[in-house]
Amino acid sequence: MSKLIYFTRVALNNTAKNIFVSLVSIGTLSLSLLILSAFILLYTNVQNIIKSSTQDLSISVYLDDNISQADLTKLKKSLSELPQTAGINHISKSQALADLKSRFGAHGALLDGLDENPLPASLELKLKPEYRSQNLVRALIKRLENFDGVIDMGYAWEWADKLSGLLNFIKLCGLVIGGLLFLATIFIVSNTIKLTVYSRREEIYTMRLIGSTEGFIKAPFFIEGLLQGLAGGLLALIALFLIFNLLVSQIKFPLGLTVINLTFLSPTAALTLVGSGIFLGLLGSFVSLRRFMGE
Repeated sequence: MSKLIYFTRVALNNTAKNIFVSLVSIGTLSLSLLILSAFILLYTNVQNIIKSSTQDLSISVYLDDNISQADLTKLKKSLSELPQTAGINHISKSQALADLKSRFGAHGALLDGLDENPLPASLELKLKPEYRSQNLVRALIKRLENFDGVIDMGYAWEWADKLSGLLNFIKLCGLVIGGLLFLATIFIVSNTIKLTVYSRREEIYTMRLIGSTEGFIKAPFFIEGLLQGLAGGLLALIALFLIFNLLVSQIKFPLGLTVINLTFLSPTAALTLVGSGIFLGLLGSFVSLRRFMGE
């Protein structure tokens, strides 16, 4: 325990003596982790939106305003007999307008000035889980186009496809930028530690002459890298939390998409972020000492 206290004190003294370089190292590491974690957070939320939108997938079958009650009953029967159908819910024109008003929230009163209801009635066709793949849904859509009284259809995959493309783009950018940031962070942290080692080269030489072990000599530098990594990871986590809450408070869903819940990093992901900072700090120390001390 006394050795750990000694090593920590030496590491803190080294940091204080090279405060500017240490702050640059911590800031760079923090910025790198912040950018990378922002990609992860964006990727996670887009993935959650896609998952929540398709887990209870239904097709909105919009009806002709002139459809008769007999034709409507016949259409319901035909749809209910489809093997893909798990349930049918009829939404009238008035109910559709009321739902739209509720989705607009406080701005719903804007719709009161309409001379007539422009929304069509619809049948919400719920699908069985085994028929929720994109290809099967598209095949069903083509079949539904031939039913009498149907004027249009809407389904979640129309925009889920676009979000999936965005998801793949975010993933690719995260991998490329993350790799570059990883290398840049290792370079800066290792050079920071190298400057510290260089400034203490005479002391290290003396310690070697009197028989100090390599582990005893290196320990303060590893702790210095660990502390820099810990500080960078914590700063990145705090900055990400503040930016996330600021952006979420500013996001407006004019079409009533308030059902979309944007979530922050899970406790496990947050700990992983801080742990990644510590790992990068230690790795930077290892690279620097390996080069400088001839191992």
